[in-house]
Amino acid sequence: MLALVVTTAVFAQGKSNSKSKNSSTLEKGPHAFKKGGVDWNIGLGFGYGYGRGGFISRYSPPLNTSLDFGVTENISVGIYFAYTQAKFRWVGSDLHQGILYNYTYTYKYKFFIPGIRGAYHFGDLIGEENIDVYAGLMLGNSFLRRTYTYEDPYKTRNAYYTDSYDGGFVLGLYAGGRYFFTDKIGVYGEFGWGVTYGNIGLTIKLK
Repeated sequence: MLALVVTTAVFAQGKSNSKSKNSSTLEKGPHAFKKGGVDWNIGLGFGYGYGRGGFISRYSPPLNTSLDFGVTENISVGIYFAYTQAKFRWVGSDLHQGILYNYTYTYKYKFFIPGIRGAYHFGDLIGEENIDVYAGLMLGNSFLRRTYTYEDPYKTRNAYYTDSYDGGFVLGLYAGGRYFFTDKIGVYGEFGWGVTYGNIGLTIKLK
């Protein structure tokens, strides 16, 4: 009986040490993110985001994609691209032969936004092989294509543009997380300030 108790205690202690050792291994480094890895993100933005203003009557949620390259065990750098468009319709009044009538302007804005980004990944704190939590910074530039049409049966009118929708420098701050269903496929969500206030989408590990 004594031999059985001693044997059981030794076995339990060995199993406990093995579990502790495995847990310690999990806590030491990033798992869903790794040095030399390449993650391809494809997402859809939400929130008012870029190009939204008081006169906007229709706004298209930005489509965005990025490639993140693992340069160290905790740091990634990458390239980013987003596309979004906005539209508003303005109604004015005028006189024709003493009769008051309405005319309309329709403005369309298309934004092409390339950029670069970098992030710090908190794998050391998470210790899960299928979860990646990170925070980062994006720097980019918006290129704007702007057009308009008008509806006026009596007069030819010139376009009037407002500077509030012009393209230019874009700064983004974000925090996000990824959950991988398999070794290659996962979903992600990011929240912050920049092109949009949030993104959700698909992540594919290319490497």
